[in-house]
Amino acid sequence: AVKAGTRLLKQKGMNWYAGKNVARAKDYSLVALRDGIVQWRGNYRHREVTVVPWEYVREKCVWTNPNTLGPKEYEPWMGTRDHNKRHYILNLRREWLKSEKGQEWLKNKEEKKEKQKAIQKKIRTYLKAKRQGKVPTKAESADPVAAGGESEREAEA
Repeated sequence: AVKAGTRLLKQKGMNWYAGKNVARAKDYSLVALRDGIVQWRGNYRHREVTVVPWEYVREKCVWTNPNTLGPKEYEPWMGTRDHNKRHYILNLRREWLKSEKGQEWLKNKEEKKEKQKAIQKKIRTYLKAKRQGKVPTKAESADPVAAGGESEREAEA
């Protein structure tokens, strides 16, 4: 946990980058802008440092173990991967898909897939006809601007 104004790290070059609620000082050190919990993302050479505000932690997070914050509720942007440390989120997803919101979201997703299939089918038939030369080519439109003139007034004059 950090307080606003706390220097999170001091560095000689820009290897670690400021994320949300973190500012970079003139000497490249990273400083917390809000009270909260520090979150690190990336590998050692190129790491992003963010501060998760306490308000967000209290409203939307729960401690999955003494060192790790996790979401209270599943949201669709969290993804569907089920490997690594994401088993907690996967369990939340399974519960969420059984709820009314999850069922409605799943139905909308299926409708979007069907629409996309129809669009892809039209595209494939058009491309097939185009390859066979059955699609009429567009006729060249007559330019209102005469050759060499840059505007319609010059063309009329």
